[in-house]
Amino acid sequence: MNFLFPLYLLGAAAVIAPLLYHLRRRPPKEHLPFSSHMFLEKSPELLTRRSRLEHLLLLLLRCLAIALLALAFSRPFLRTEMPAVEVTGAARLLMLDTSASMRRAGLWEKAVEEAKAAIAKSGDGDLLALMTFDRQPSLKMSFEDWRSLPVEQRKERARQIVDGLKPGWASSDGGAALIQAAGIMDEVVSAGEQEGSRDRQIIVVSDFQEGLNLDALAGFAWPQDLAVEPRLLQPKDLDNFGLALVAAQADDEADEFEEEAASVSAGESELPGENIQVRVRNTRDSAVERFSLYWKDEPARGLKGGINPGASRILTAPPRTDPTKDGVLVMDGDSEDFDNLAYVTRLQPRPVRVLYHGEKVSETDTSSAFFYFSRAMQPTDTFEPTVSVHKKGTPAELQDIDFVVATASFAEAQLPALTRWVENGGTLLYAMREGDTGESLQGLTGLTGLKGSEAQVTEYAMLADLDFEHPLLLSFAKARVRDFTKVHFWKHRSLSWPETEDGKVVRVANFDDGQPAWLEVPRGKGKVLVFASSWAPSDSQLALSTKFVPLLYSAFRLAGYSASRPPLYYVGDVLQLPPGVASVTLPGGESRKVPAAGGSFAETSEPGIYTADTGTRVYSYAVNVAPSESRVSPMEMERLNELGVVLAATADGATGGAVAGESPEDTQRKQADRELEQHQRMWWWLLLAAGAILLVETWLAGRARRARPAADTSATVTAG
Repeated sequence: MNFLFPLYLLGAAAVIAPLLYHLRRRPPKEHLPFSSHMFLEKSPELLTRRSRLEHLLLLLLRCLAIALLALAFSRPFLRTEMPAVEVTGAARLLMLDTSASMRRAGLWEKAVEEAKAAIAKSGDGDLLALMTFDRQPSLKMSFEDWRSLPVEQRKERARQIVDGLKPGWASSDGGAALIQAAGIMDEVVSAGEQEGSRDRQIIVVSDFQEGLNLDALAGFAWPQDLAVEPRLLQPKDLDNFGLALVAAQADDEADEFEEEAASVSAGESELPGENIQVRVRNTRDSAVERFSLYWKDEPARGLKGGINPGASRILTAPPRTDPTKDGVLVMDGDSEDFDNLAYVTRLQPRPVRVLYHGEKVSETDTSSAFFYFSRAMQPTDTFEPTVSVHKKGTPAELQDIDFVVATASFAEAQLPALTRWVENGGTLLYAMREGDTGESLQGLTGLTGLKGSEAQVTEYAMLADLDFEHPLLLSFAKARVRDFTKVHFWKHRSLSWPETEDGKVVRVANFDDGQPAWLEVPRGKGKVLVFASSWAPSDSQLALSTKFVPLLYSAFRLAGYSASRPPLYYVGDVLQLPPGVASVTLPGGESRKVPAAGGSFAETSEPGIYTADTGTRVYSYAVNVAPSESRVSPMEMERLNELGVVLAATADGATGGAVAGESPEDTQRKQADRELEQHQRMWWWLLLAAGAILLVETWLAGRARRARPAADTSATVTAG
């Protein structure tokens, strides 16, 4: 019999404990009190030593249970004859981390030294492959490439590949890289070789910083015969501040949207503040705490602060003079500058093409609904509407339209095209005017039996039952802006539809008489927003209130034309481009063509400002280093063990499977022993036997205690 962990057999020495227990000195068990002796001083009890062992069966059971437990933990197995396998050499996959954190001073030079040392150790019968990884793994030299070269040229070719490498700017996904490496190692056996004839190992050269993504390993069963040898690279120092832009929160977006709309309605021409927020992170083992933050072109307008090691803070960036230009935020205070820049795009208005349909369309007549709508559609720093008027009786040109507003019914011939446009994802705002019976609205919404009639209003109607969780009213959710009591409606329409259609209608607000005021009716991929009263002065005070412009802007946001900033892009992300872009200019000035299919650009290999030209407008995209790369403190290697990765022991004694310097034959024998033990599972039966023995021992001990006679042994007389 053989053992995987023979040192656990020393635990069998614990059998001495039951022996000592059975031979221990103990006081008499039985006491017989006498009341007449209660005032006498108590004399010490005489301890007795057993001269012979009692309850031998119990003693044997206890010793046997301890021995079985020690035997189970030593993991015994029966070694069978192992077929002779000729060991032809080792197969090693060398992985180099080329992520942004490897740009720290001195790290890449150390990585090259480690890689060349691993290459130098390869023998003539060994196989070697070379892979780099950051956000995506990349195989630079396969095992087949190694085999195809003459023996005397293999190492030199591998060294040339290493010399041609350099770290990039992307984040590091170590989990995906290790999974791909394991797949490559599964195919290492060449034609004519036996399975298991090579010692397989993965060597990972990396700084193993905390931002290393290992999530992919959580759902992967790592091969137990494949060891990973980590080569941890230590930087000169761990002082590092990380700078990253922070995406706006939902509440912040609502406030910015509301304030922006309010500034337009008040006639302000100045651009609102940018309110750019950044996160500053200090590494856990840093020795510095003070930093400064400023715009690259305006160092005098910066700010200074401090942050403790291991902490992070969210700050508002200092204001800049001209937010209509692209900018670069700079942070000083540490010795590593690879993550000290944050690129910010200029404020870019998003073009939205609006089609307006109505009666009495006039830009000068204050009784016209269009008069107020056209003044509300003013360009802002993030929103640039273009309004075109649909002439009554002509087909609606919807090919290049993003949003439709109607304050009058449509001709029956126009409804099919409008309905298809809505079903394909368009949003139409329909405000009913006096005399509207709902015929056009029935065709647009698809609500069978929808009817409209003029409601009876005594003096004026007010809004009630407003749903502030609906996107149309989300901008008014806060207490200071949710008061609609000053908006009076002189007239409104009464809408009715069959109960079977109730599930298709979302009520956003009602009038105080219970009639629906604002509705959302989904239709296909799009939606129809219904106002039962228009904003014309003859119908209501809505156009003259401070709620009008934010309400219209909320309708655009509901349609997908938000006034929020563009998404944050990191190195390696795919840029989403507007239609008509033929080329993209990289931060260095080089131009790259966009495929005819268009719509995206994936060559974001460096941080900076990327620009896309449509011929009529130039769009800017800020691409930054991923925030995870700023978490440069070394991670605990136990994370790999917890995810199932088998770690090979290194020269410094790290834990693992194979021992550094042992022969392939020894490694193969140890692996075979582990497989035999896992297959036989003798420890499991030993544990079951120990448990059964302990149950029997417990039963016998209880029975012996109950069977002892009450008058057993001589009674001792005690005072009191």
